[in-house]
Amino acid sequence: MRNFHLMTMMGLTLALALVPMAQAQETNADCVIRPSKTLRLGAPVSGIIAEVLIDRGDRVTAGDVVARLDTSVQDMAIRSARARAESRADIAAAEARAGLLEVQLEPQKALLGRNVVSVVAVEETETALLVARNDVQSAAQDIALAAVDFAIAEAERARRHVTLPIDGLVLSRDLSAGEYWVEGAPLATIADTRILHVEAVVDIAAYGRIALGDIAEVIPEAPVGGVHPAEVSVIDPVFDAASGTFGVRLILQNPDGQVPAGLRCRVGFGAV
Repeated sequence: MRNFHLMTMMGLTLALALVPMAQAQETNADCVIRPSKTLRLGAPVSGIIAEVLIDRGDRVTAGDVVARLDTSVQDMAIRSARARAESRADIAAAEARAGLLEVQLEPQKALLGRNVVSVVAVEETETALLVARNDVQSAAQDIALAAVDFAIAEAERARRHVTLPIDGLVLSRDLSAGEYWVEGAPLATIADTRILHVEAVVDIAAYGRIALGDIAEVIPEAPVGGVHPAEVSVIDPVFDAASGTFGVRLILQNPDGQVPAGLRCRVGFGAV
């Protein structure tokens, strides 16, 4: 009997000693690797597509022109506005009239005192001079307005050159040259795979022992495999009561694109 109690106490002692070791075991969880951004590329205006410069599988860079809409109307507007902005014919003619009237006015005023020229004639010249000076200002305003029209026409044409806001990989191209692109419709889908999001589902028992900034090891499924470090960026504060789990997002740097997105994986959080 004494030996039985001794063995029981030894078993309890061993079990208690193993509790901290069990708590310090690595926590593993299932996960999925996804692109950090997925963009459905649209155009700010509608129109006929003149050319599409990307295709499925292309690597693209932010700022690249990927498509152009027809700009024939905007090109004509630009030529017209440029011609008006650069033309100084009206302002030169108004300045010439004003200069001639100024030359005429001074002798008329001198002759007015000798009763050679009537007051009405002098007033008519002064009025014509005022009108000519106003014509100079009006012509200058027309040139300024033409410059504004030129800038607007250029901006409208630029809106028909579709550029990329992000680096990424072309997942699909939905339209081709000659098709009518409706504003808001997608031309292509672009994914940013240089930075990947690892979405993990972790057992609720590990909550509170995983912290933001922790480095975990991500193992993609075969045939990719390998071990890739990733940093914890999001820990969901809401649990899934049905499965007894919570979500964790990790950031996996992938500048060379070695890890494809869309893979299942396992993630190890180390001794937590």
